Amino acid sequence: MGAGIAAALALSLVLSLVIGLFSLRVKAIFYAMITLAVASAFQTFASQLSEITAARTGSISRFPRC
Repeated sequence: MGAGIAAALALSLVLSLVIGLFSLRVKAIFYAMITLAVASAFQTFASQLSEITAARTGSISRFPRC
């Protein structure tokens, strides 16, 4: 479980740096447009992976069976 958390942290760090550096290059209303586009893309991505994220069931989290 510790390796999964570390991998998730590393992936989120890399993604946030890429998105942050890209969106800081734009100004004014375009910053808001990019922020909304990225949020919409991640929402769509999460709903496409419903077997992993449980997006359509409304579940908050899934715990592995031991």
